[in-house]
Amino acid sequence: MPNKTFISKSEKSAPGFKATKDRVTLLQCSNASGVIKPLMLYRSFNPRALKNQNKDNLPVFWRANKKAWVTSAIFCDWFRKCFVSEVEKQNLEFKALLLLGNSPGHPRELETMHPNIKVSFLLPNTTALLQPMDKGIMQAFKLYYIRIILDNMECNPDMNVMECWNNFDIAKCIVNTKESLEKLKPCWKKLWPALTAENDEESVQ
Repeated sequence: MPNKTFISKSEKSAPGFKATKDRVTLLQCSNASGVIKPLMLYRSFNPRALKNQNKDNLPVFWRANKKAWVTSAIFCDWFRKCFVSEVEKQNLEFKALLLLGNSPGHPRELETMHPNIKVSFLLPNTTALLQPMDKGIMQAFKLYYIRIILDNMECNPDMNVMECWNNFDIAKCIVNTKESLEKLKPCWKKLWPALTAENDEESVQ
């Protein structure tokens, strides 16, 4: 939720105030044809809201650690078990280029991990300028996600904001993530104008 909401004000004015520390990390990846199954990191691998659920059937690649941070080991795990298989489904020749920022969680060993996937790292401080994910995809996802939450609150007029938020759990977070990703239309127009022009011509014909 945005910081400037009534729920945040209610928290700060409550007796014995303690800021909410629950969090998730969502690792997103896309190409010109669509969004690849994201990695979601939570503080617990088996939260109560996902009790008895098969984590392999979730719409996200589910992992957990104490701080819900992406580590090199988790990123390599996502690369081997999720990224490779997802790209293989979309690419008949199975040759791909993975562009990454210079985050500590992106290990250099990825460059030699798969013979058909070339991994390249963007120059420092250029991610916001060059990376397609930062050119609008992640921002659009966040806006869709917040809109879904607010729409769900409007559907429960008998509950106030705090009550709606108290009923929100990680299972609903995953559902909202899936719905938000389905609304996305990955656009590489600013990075790859020629591809966008070709797609526009095909749609017209």
